Amino acid sequence: MIYEFKIALEDVGVPVWRTIQMDSNSTFRDLHEVIQLAFNWDNMHLHSFFVNKSNGSKIEG
Repeated sequence: MIYEFKIALEDVGVPVWRTIQMDSNSTFRDLHEVIQLAFNWDNMHLHSFFVNKSNGSKIEG
């Protein structure tokens, strides 16, 4: 199965986002690496992951 993610940066002034697709067997490490590539980063930016349900509510964890 393929999942599609919209990754948005907050508090940068203008809307900045990327849409990526990942296989369901991917790990958070894989996700991290794809995000680095999508934004052309060198693994030097602070980051955190937030997961929202499809209705927009946050998943507590």
